[in-house]
Amino acid sequence: MKYLKNNGIGVNFHYPAVYSHPFYKNADYRNTKLKNMEIYYNSCITLPCYPQLTKKDIELIGKLIIYFFKE
Repeated sequence: MKYLKNNGIGVNFHYPAVYSHPFYKNADYRNTKLKNMEIYYNSCITLPCYPQLTKKDIELIGKLIIYFFKE
């Protein structure tokens, strides 16, 4: 995430665990932890996805990701 942001690509974390939302914490799920959900939330990012994204933008994002994993 840091690498992509440093290269001008806006990324974000997405889809926090449902039980982390205030409604569920107040509904007595505050002590709930699901291992796979925590792994997912801590390791997945949302890549740019919007109508104005050009083919050139997509190719740049792809090249940056490939380069990162080659390093």
